[in-house]
Amino acid sequence: MELQSSGEASVHQSNRLGVFALTGILNDRPKYTSLKEEGQDEHLFYLRSRNKGLWMVGPSAGEFNGGLAHR
Repeated sequence: MELQSSGEASVHQSNRLGVFALTGILNDRPKYTSLKEEGQDEHLFYLRSRNKGLWMVGPSAGEFNGGLAHR
């Protein structure tokens, strides 16, 4: 799958956009990893917190440490 933006994310968070591949399950949801050079991976994952959750793109899957998030 490809994560892309034509808005501000394409300017300020371009390192978190691109082609992602399904690489596992995290918090009962699919987890995707970017297809970039090793060591520069970004992960798209569902982060569950208390009774809420959000989708996030960040360098460490499962941690609230990223630049793109969407409830």
